[in-house]
Amino acid sequence: MRKRNAQLFLLAGASAAAGLFMLASCNDYLTGQDGEPNGPLKVTRLTLFDNGASRAGHPVTTDTSVPPDCTKPEVAGTQTCTNDPFKDTFGVLKSPPNPDSAQRLRVVFNKAPLKIGDVDLEPVPGEGEGLPTVLKLADPTVISLTCQNCSTDAGKSGVPATFNSLQLTGSDLSPDPTVFAYGPGLQMEVLNTCAGATARYKCCAMGLFQPPTGKTCSTLTANPSPNPADALAALEPGATYTVVLNPALAGRNSADKVLVDDKAKALLTFTTEPFKALNIAGGNAEEPTDVDSSTDNGDGSAAKPYLAGTLVPDEPIDLELNAGVDATAFTASTATAKVSVDGAAATDVAVAVTVTGTKKRIIDIAPSSGSWATVAGASTAVVTITLKGAEIRDISQVPGHPAGKGIHVIGKDLTIRATVKAP
Repeated sequence: MRKRNAQLFLLAGASAAAGLFMLASCNDYLTGQDGEPNGPLKVTRLTLFDNGASRAGHPVTTDTSVPPDCTKPEVAGTQTCTNDPFKDTFGVLKSPPNPDSAQRLRVVFNKAPLKIGDVDLEPVPGEGEGLPTVLKLADPTVISLTCQNCSTDAGKSGVPATFNSLQLTGSDLSPDPTVFAYGPGLQMEVLNTCAGATARYKCCAMGLFQPPTGKTCSTLTANPSPNPADALAALEPGATYTVVLNPALAGRNSADKVLVDDKAKALLTFTTEPFKALNIAGGNAEEPTDVDSSTDNGDGSAAKPYLAGTLVPDEPIDLELNAGVDATAFTASTATAKVSVDGAAATDVAVAVTVTGTKKRIIDIAPSSGSWATVAGASTAVVTITLKGAEIRDISQVPGHPAGKGIHVIGKDLTIRATVKAP
């Protein structure tokens, strides 16, 4: 392997020719920018992007370098709060990290991180050695995550596996961080699927499966079957994560090692939002109702229940949460329900509670008998459901998702109300 130097840009050109999707086809990421700064490699920001996986149609971007609240006097005069058109939009207060925020986690530096000790961070073949079949970090653990307030089991903690890569694209400015990521940096990605050209390349390079005979990771044309990716992989809710960088990480020169001072440590630490409900809907509804960003449809309390709308007698209710739900924590009393027909005294109705969805984030509540109530004509029934918050537990992100090891629960009982009418 040859050492990276001023011609490191050939890497991008070679990768484009080879169809390696994570690198840009541009062969000079510094055109129009100032030269690299002297001195140590410095962390300038940490960005997180959930790719719309948490709130459908509403991708969340978080930047830990952004002040949480520009109305605070201590930060009101900062450059971000005065000159940046986005101000505190991407700060942790208005755009808090969620369990899907590691769909793209990027540590951005003041210059390209190219060395780990005296070794190229991402080795490429020398001249005459052909194009690379896989571009990957010499040591993928050069960047990793640790966690506080996470589940643990057998000495392992709730940190999902990630595909780690070097990203030479981007700069310290972005016209829209939701579209154009900052850079250069190191990136971590939680992969929930290996389907599609880019995803299957990353899964292959990550070692989740081996390419068939005659193929390389970059020449795959078919998705692996079965899909080896972990559909449940995510960050845990209500947990504090810290990105850890290998102290031997450096810039172009091995002597320019990464500086992890108190400022960098603050940028590299974030806390995910608590375990909570996002949407509610009848099982036959075309669109769910948001119960997260607004209390217009209730706050889940007994005084102001979540409103599930109008149901037909046999229609279940689906409550979607922001993280996977461990159904093994359910008991016979996890969900109870009462129904009142035409204003009469409420009576108990038995319910069945299951967890559905690819990511196991939907609690499905249905009448055990097959019907909430017997209603005909203009008759109307009102069903009120209570979920024990202490028994709604998240799925542990310890490898293998061991049952019963999740430590995060909904902090209160949840009340749901729906109207039942004949179809």
